[in-house]
This record gives sequence, structure tokens and C-alpha cells, in this order.
Amino acid sequence: MNINKIAILPGLVAGAAVAMSVAPAHAVNFTVTGNQCPTALCTDLASAGYTVDEGLVTSGSIDQFTKTPGTDDEQKSGNFDTNDDSDSVVSYNVASIGAQPVGVTNLIEVSGLDGMFEFFWGSVDTFNVIEFFSGGASVGIFDGTDIAQAVGLSTNDADKQGSYHFDAFVNFAGVFDSVKLSNQVTGDASKETLIAFEVAAASVPEPASLLGLAAFGLVSAGSLMNRKKQSA
Repeated sequence: MNINKIAILPGLVAGAAVAMSVAPAHAVNFTVTGNQCPTALCTDLASAGYTVDEGLVTSGSIDQFTKTPGTDDEQKSGNFDTNDDSDSVVSYNVASIGAQPVGVTNLIEVSGLDGMFEFFWGSVDTFNVIEFFSGGASVGIFDGTDIAQAVGLSTNDADKQGSYHFDAFVNFAGVFDSVKLSNQVTGDASKETLIAFEVAAASVPEPASLLGLAAFGLVSAGSLMNRKKQSA
């Protein structure tokens, strides 16, 4: 994987007064570890092992409404994201304010977490929002602008639809047990209609693959023991 930039930033809660009363400092941190799927394949969150409610699951880009994570490769984002890596994404989740694609809602909720969450963020937008919770209390909020700034872009680099035209694989860590991914409501319908939050996750090996790795480990260990006996 081509890692162009790594950034670590604390989670923010909207409003200074709220931040002081609700979330401890540095409750959630994130690292941007690249612009590509870090494994052979990326897939929707449930297929990757997360417990997910809501969030339309699809594959491939849908007209002008969603873009498969990995598709953005515009020079606007400098050298961070210039390759089309979408062929490594077999399925992904979508949240959207608008009614397109059919069946979409404006929420992806992931629960059962233990302070770790990572995903391939497609077409990072200023309107994309991820909020972290611990025991029902909000402990951190990020949006697409936070991710853009972490890779060296400014607020002015987003187009009129709020898109920065780059993808990012982001790792979150902290004290949280669930997250909600959605798009913030701005009141500007011309921008909201086409705004979507597309996410995929690194796929986990199939059980058969794990058994194969375990068998390989046993064979390797046996070979090592045989070599030790022969040398003795």
C-alpha cells in the first residue's frame, strides 16, 4: 500500500461548551494511513465482521449518486490520491440525505466496538459526519474536512458539492463502543441531494483460508522440530 501521509488528530465535539461537558480530551483519535484498500479486497462493513444497522449495501458506482470507494483519482488532491483503486472494492455501505439510490437512509450505525474502527472512506465530503459514542454518550465527532486537513488540503479545496475528490483509509481508536455515520443537514437542497457517505472495510480471510494458514503453521513447526532433531 502506498502510504502518502499519516496524521493523528483528536476527536472534536461540536460546540466548545458541549465538548467540555460531554467528551474527555482525546477520547478518539484517527490516523489516515493511505488512499487504497489495505488488503486484497474491501467489502461492506457487515461482510468485514462489523455489527451494522441501516446503511444500503451496494457494489459499483450508481449514476451520479454514489461512487465506489477508490474511484476518486483527481489531481486536485495533490499526490495523495491519483490512482483508481475501486476494483479492489466488491461491496460497500452508503448513507445519503437524498432519496437516491433507492432504499438508502441517512444513517449507518455500527455497534459492538471496543475502541477500534477503521474503514475505506470513499469520496471524502465536507458533509460526511462520523460520531462516536461510549455508553450512549457522544465522545467525538469528525467530518470530511478533518480528514482533508489531515492530508494537507484546506476547506477551499472542496467543490460546490462539498467533495474533496479523494478517498482515504482511516483508522479510529479511543474509548467508544459504537459509531454513527451520516451526512449533516445544511438546508441547501441543491447540495444535499447528491451528497452520500460511502464506506467499505478491509475484508477478513474466509474460514478455509484461516485453516490453511493454521495448517501451514503446523507444517512449518513440524519441519523446524525435525531439523532440530536431525542436527542433534
